[in-house]
Amino acid sequence: MDFNRKEFLKIISLGSAAFLPVHTWAPRNSITNGKTPNILVVVLDALSASNCSIYGYPRETTPNIEQWAGKGIVYHDHYAAGSFTTPGTASLLTGLLPWTHRAVNFFDPIINNFIPYNIFNYFNQDYYGLGYSHNSLADLFLRQFMDDLDDHIPRQDLFLSRYWLSKIFPNDFDVAFVATLNAIEQPSLLLKSSLYFSEIHARIINPSQEKAAAKYRPQFPRDLPNIGGKYFLLEDGIDWLLNNLPEQETPFLGYFHFLPPHFPYNTRKDFINRYFMDGFQPPEKELHLFGSERDFKRTERDRRLYDEFINYADYEFGRLMQGLHSQGVLEDTWVVLTSDHGEIFERGIIGHEGLTLHQPLVHIPLVIFPPGGGERVDITTNTSAVDVLPTLMHLAGKPMPEVCEGMVLPPFNNEAIPPDRPVYCMKAFK
Repeated sequence: MDFNRKEFLKIISLGSAAFLPVHTWAPRNSITNGKTPNILVVVLDALSASNCSIYGYPRETTPNIEQWAGKGIVYHDHYAAGSFTTPGTASLLTGLLPWTHRAVNFFDPIINNFIPYNIFNYFNQDYYGLGYSHNSLADLFLRQFMDDLDDHIPRQDLFLSRYWLSKIFPNDFDVAFVATLNAIEQPSLLLKSSLYFSEIHARIINPSQEKAAAKYRPQFPRDLPNIGGKYFLLEDGIDWLLNNLPEQETPFLGYFHFLPPHFPYNTRKDFINRYFMDGFQPPEKELHLFGSERDFKRTERDRRLYDEFINYADYEFGRLMQGLHSQGVLEDTWVVLTSDHGEIFERGIIGHEGLTLHQPLVHIPLVIFPPGGGERVDITTNTSAVDVLPTLMHLAGKPMPEVCEGMVLPPFNNEAIPPDRPVYCMKAFK
């Protein structure tokens, strides 16, 4: 008997009625000519459906997603399980709600009892699992799932320079990153840190990173995309997928969590000022009790910068889809596009921090692209991030997980979804 590599190494409250009919889909093997399909999940961090033209937003922010959606299933009322990365991503990767997996605060891990209930574990008998995240909060979960991942691409590998910490702390990069940010790089905390380290950082480390970024600055006049001042390009992440997926062991399950359009909204020059003085006037709303921004003009400026950054992410997603199509990868790959949470620019609230839980913070895109394409289907049933995992298992011909709080999404679910089915979003504090 021949053993593949996997076998050798190792002997996943809102309610509304949908008005669309249940669609009949061809059996999985007939779609992919007998091949087990790959699965690619692409997360664009902090992408609010409220700011996407595919969902009716007046500015044309997502033309490429709209174009490719002509061959996919578009979910119009899809919700994250939380308003920031930690609960939103943990629920997406486990099919569990925040009060179950308990990853609810900044840098919370999934509690140990529920680590085995992750998507890579459910698929790891016959799928090659690979994952990457720009976002350290999401990368924490990938590191929790290391026993079930075949290839965890180190977060720093897709930064512009291999940040010095990654050389000293290759296995603890994220902890060292946060500690350094607090102790060395934040001016307000320099008095608490070593004067020697802060001086080394200012004289040696910063110039080294600036040298790596210098050639790209003309393309990004507002500064390069970054997290905590560490630069990256979304183009590099897309190129990694285009260069590696065609040669990847199949079937594969890939999870790629890219930071744009998350703050800071540093878009490429092609999209700068695209919406400047375009006449768009969102309605002014009363300030929320917990809203801190009182300047409506500043709120609208930040909304415009965010919309322009969405253009950048949308363009690169379109380039990914076109490249995978040209390479033939889309012929036997399910592609899932979604987000972990949204952003808000109203009622004195900017971004996704604070004490509120309004619709733009949790209403996120979900588009599923079948292998080989198909006709567009629009789903208006309320759906949740916890539904993605059981749906992918269904599409792969796997049984429903024993512990799961989601359900198979229409049009793949032949059972009618109850019109009063609740969809939960949670924001918790210690």
